[in-house]
Amino acid sequence: MDKIKIAFSGFWSEFQEYDNIFINLLKKSYEILIVDGEIENTDVLFYTNFSTDFYKYNCMRIFVTGENLVPDFNLCDYAIGFEQLYLGDRYIRYPLPYWNYRNDVFIAENRKNVDIENWMQRKFCSVVVSNGEYAEHFRNELIKTMVMKGKIDSGGRYLNNIEEENGVSDKFSFISKYCFNLALENCQHSGYCTEKIFQSFAAGCIPVYWGDPDIGKWFNKKAFINCNDFYSPKEVIDCIEHIAENKQKCYEMLMEPLYDKTQKQMEDYDKELEQWLMHIFSQGKSRWMRRAKNGSIIFYEEKIISGIAEKKSSFLERLKGIFGEKDI
Repeated sequence: MDKIKIAFSGFWSEFQEYDNIFINLLKKSYEILIVDGEIENTDVLFYTNFSTDFYKYNCMRIFVTGENLVPDFNLCDYAIGFEQLYLGDRYIRYPLPYWNYRNDVFIAENRKNVDIENWMQRKFCSVVVSNGEYAEHFRNELIKTMVMKGKIDSGGRYLNNIEEENGVSDKFSFISKYCFNLALENCQHSGYCTEKIFQSFAAGCIPVYWGDPDIGKWFNKKAFINCNDFYSPKEVIDCIEHIAENKQKCYEMLMEPLYDKTQKQMEDYDKELEQWLMHIFSQGKSRWMRRAKNGSIIFYEEKIISGIAEKKSSFLERLKGIFGEKDI
């Protein structure tokens, strides 16, 4: 069994370097050694957009992002992200929830039959949002309008109205007390769908989703409220209230499967990822690297490196302000 030395850069503290979907799939065919910090002794680097040292690794680089970012294939050999794009074998669409929120996905995909009488006793609607600065107008206006009308309990740091200014410590426990949950992305970007809608489903809520314009490609349209179908926050609120008044409609939505017959579930995404990884790794180390090594790329990478060095400190401070120090 071939031995492969792998490093990770830019991942958060909760990420398990020795136990994650990438490593577990590769272990089926290779002996894997984690060699973080051993730059000269690394065969493969998995790195995120939060990495500030990826450029030091002169090995195969696989960029992994959970953010609404288009991979820079000048800097990486391969990439994993949200974008719906094709670049031969250099890219795969494998969204964040399937590799970082697998338990939420599992619970959502295996929802049990609902007791509608008990469900109707839940509170009305919840939201947990901490980022109020780097988000699009519609999303913030929807939260503001519902808070102003007394239609929602906001458990995040943004517009918190439950007397927990730093936000709830257990999001799942909090939203599980509500009939509806606002599952809102930071932006509206095609293909960009994070864990939020999965967490709503898993908590037994009817998700009120805003974000990915293509959300209907990935999830059963009958199982959630799609804010993208409305022109204003008022129209969204009217829709929620209308459904809430109809117990039969609520029950029907709660009983809808997560996906329709044409849509993929986690098992399908995992199989595609395994095939993609095996194809790359089976080519042999001499054929792993795909990014350009000579010509203009030299100056391009030097420019990127220079910018990273100048902004590293301020970059980390901004991240702490957005996500909190424990998440950096």
